[in-house]
Amino acid sequence: MYEYVGPGAGESKIYKITLILYKDNTCATCPGLPLWAQLVIVKNHDNALLRRDYVQLSSSETVFINYPFCIDNSPYLGYTLNKYSYVVDLPNISQGLSVSFRYCCRPDLTNVIPGSASTNSLTYFANIPPVNLLFPASLNDNSPVFKTDVPVICANHLFSYDFSALDRDNDSLSYSFTNAFLSERADTFDTERPLRFSVPTQPYTSVKYAPGFSGTSPLGPGVTINSNGIISGIAPAPGKYLVSVLVKSFVIHPSIPPQYPPPIAFFSGTKDFVITVAECDVPGVFFKPGGYVNCKDSTVTFENLNVSNLNSTFDWDFGDPASGSLNNSTLPNPAHTFSASGTYTVKLVVNSGTTCADSATTTAKVYPVFYPGFTVPSPQCVNVPLQFTDTSTSTYGTVNNWLWNFDDAPSFNDNSTAKNPAYTFKNVGLHNVSLIVGTSNGCKDTVTKTVSIINKMKLTIPADTLICSIDTLQLKVDTTGFGTTGSITWLPNYRIDDIHSFFPRVNPPVTTTYYAVFSNNIGCEVTDSIKVNVVDFVTLQPRSDTTICTSDPVKLEIVSDGLHYVWTPATDLDNPFIKNPVATPRQSRIYHVIATIGGCMAESDISIKAVDYPKANAGPDTSICLGTSAYLNASGGIYYSWTPAAFLSAVNIANPVSVIPENSVRYIVTVRDTLGCPKPVKDTLIVRVINIKADAGPRDTVVVAGQPLQLQATGAVNFSWTPATWLSNPVIGNPVALPEDDINYIVTATDAYGCYSTDSISIKLYKVSAGLYTPNAFSPNGDGLNDFFRPVSLGMNFLKTFRVYNRSGQLVYSGAGNSKGWDGKLKGIPQSPATYVWYAEGIDYLDKKIQRKGYVVLIR
Repeated sequence: MYEYVGPGAGESKIYKITLILYKDNTCATCPGLPLWAQLVIVKNHDNALLRRDYVQLSSSETVFINYPFCIDNSPYLGYTLNKYSYVVDLPNISQGLSVSFRYCCRPDLTNVIPGSASTNSLTYFANIPPVNLLFPASLNDNSPVFKTDVPVICANHLFSYDFSALDRDNDSLSYSFTNAFLSERADTFDTERPLRFSVPTQPYTSVKYAPGFSGTSPLGPGVTINSNGIISGIAPAPGKYLVSVLVKSFVIHPSIPPQYPPPIAFFSGTKDFVITVAECDVPGVFFKPGGYVNCKDSTVTFENLNVSNLNSTFDWDFGDPASGSLNNSTLPNPAHTFSASGTYTVKLVVNSGTTCADSATTTAKVYPVFYPGFTVPSPQCVNVPLQFTDTSTSTYGTVNNWLWNFDDAPSFNDNSTAKNPAYTFKNVGLHNVSLIVGTSNGCKDTVTKTVSIINKMKLTIPADTLICSIDTLQLKVDTTGFGTTGSITWLPNYRIDDIHSFFPRVNPPVTTTYYAVFSNNIGCEVTDSIKVNVVDFVTLQPRSDTTICTSDPVKLEIVSDGLHYVWTPATDLDNPFIKNPVATPRQSRIYHVIATIGGCMAESDISIKAVDYPKANAGPDTSICLGTSAYLNASGGIYYSWTPAAFLSAVNIANPVSVIPENSVRYIVTVRDTLGCPKPVKDTLIVRVINIKADAGPRDTVVVAGQPLQLQATGAVNFSWTPATWLSNPVIGNPVALPEDDINYIVTATDAYGCYSTDSISIKLYKVSAGLYTPNAFSPNGDGLNDFFRPVSLGMNFLKTFRVYNRSGQLVYSGAGNSKGWDGKLKGIPQSPATYVWYAEGIDYLDKKIQRKGYVVLIR
């Protein structure tokens, strides 16, 4: 809000601008209020930034909460109100100024769609008056000031909240619900420092309201705001609701020139507030606005719209003493049959005799019987005046008001308040005409009837038709939909047997257009026409003979003006009675067609030659050894094309060579011939490349005297070992060798296609017993020689454990299996040169445990 302080320096004014922010103290997730507020002032006409001010918190206070009397389950509410005020010298701008405040956050709200942080951001604004000829500088305005109290509102209960403002200039104020606005959120949120937002651009971006709510209906359809700023109605379900009110001040001032019609909107600004609707309960009475009206019978059912569990007793007085003891009721929602017609004052008292009592009165108008109605004219023509007659009757009072809706959109004047109006429809079709009719006693009802508006007659023959000059044609007219009789006249009166017949016969020798003019007995006249094209013979030009692939579809195309066609034979045709059927012949055929126009005819033939598709054959799949070539041989046509081209000697011959392919290939051959079927046929074959890779096992191995060695070759199904010396069987994949000296075996692996491969294995024989052998010293200096200390296993199946200790008995290394051995370090730290104790244990090829221990010298 702003307050005029006085004239400024030069062409300017001094204002005190105040921003008021509320904080819900019961909201744990709501942001704190800032110690500084950024206010942005822009020029209205171009949104140019005038100034950006950072205003420090001026004062803080607790807001008064207005709790209803006799409330049950009362919510705890607490609000803090912060004010930010400062004085500013503003120039006189002819189009006025706008001051706005933007902030990062609102709490989660029931009537706003949840989303990102920017969804709950906010923008407040107020317009500072313009200064021009219409609003001279002497007109020094002050903005309205809203009240600061907060009501308690119970869900699904009647409430009333004074959201009005006070204007020290006594300007006239208007109120309306409006959209609440967003802003972008600051990069960081900090209550200690002012937040910097971009300059806002009007129009501001509205929040996105949840379904069932909007800026003009923030609390749902049951809550409204009146011209005095009073928000009232039936509260929605429990939750927090964002409500924004736009207030405008209207001023009549002596300095405003008389040619400007007052009042003129001088100020506009918004106040939005998060209203808490709680699950509380308040007793009381609330009747539906306008009272009760029954014009059908004498019984009225009453209802207290304030449905509260605290309403414990109900005392009704129907204002109908003539009904005797039935004039009163203690039911919550009673029905009463009134003794006579009339207007009655009905009173309800709830909780009578208690501190939480409440009462209210309403009216009941009982005036049976009222019958609304009007006559529905028979089908009529468009653009012809149509008379409607009200037939409504009432036993009491007089029928004295009418509102007709003729449902003739997009016309804007299809309404009438006359008793018996005449209306000219501008659109054909069915119109749901409605009449809202009322009486002097307040009875009102609606009746709706359907009126048919028609336009044209309907000819049952095409708009254009064709006859032969030797023929006679009968014309037919259908007036279905007119609902009445009439007369017809045909023009011109040329070669027609009866110009007043609905079914005349014509035989014009030349092309003639006949016009039918129909008039009915209610004033409609419509005209339609038919063009009769006349020919002396039928034209027929067939397409050229053609060759197709067997069973392929082909359209039999002719150029003809015939009306009817017959094709023979009908075999393989989709429809033998149309102009251009589709044929799918399985053999060569000659199709004959007859085209007719009345008694005239023409005929012709089309020959279709059906040729079989090429019988493509790529040949059988083949398998070759790696490093050899495959010879391909296709058949079935004249022209050949192979894909892919990889390894092929040629791609456009029947018998290319796949030259030493490196891997298996699927070849596709496309075959064409010159017999008349132009479509290619494909076939495939696979050239499988077999790659034998013999594997005799580890390249070098060691055994001790008397130790058998199981050889294991892989890579094929057939094997041959050379030499056969000391082998159990030289022609199997896994013979047993019992060498008596060093030896090198070579294995040859072959498959069923004759592909082969070789591999070898060298065996070193130590003529010693199986055991664990170690050096007596090692030098871990990184020269690649003797850098690790571990036992050498001869004739051993595996090394179970190997440990090294220093002279203090500390374990410095432990390993097993194929570990590299000790590198002379303990936890990464090189150990000192000294003598170390070692222990090893393993299992030999006879499954015998062998244990050894000894000493080793570490040399550096």
